Amino acid sequence: CVLGNGMVIDPKVLIEGAVAVLTFNFVSTMASGSVQRWNSTEVYRNGPTGWRLVQSHWSLTKPE
Repeated sequence: CVLGNGMVIDPKVLIEGAVAVLTFNFVSTMASGSVQRWNSTEVYRNGPTGWRLVQSHWSLTKPE
């Protein structure tokens, strides 16, 4: 899935009741042409107004 100047890789969703956890890798290309690779975890809660993001964590992956 392409998103802006990056790509979402290997998304996985786990839903347990009113809580969902999304994990994925993200590869972004900077204006300079350099590439950055990220790990991401996001937690969503389903309430009266629908699914809302309640926590997000991003970290750079270890260099290869």
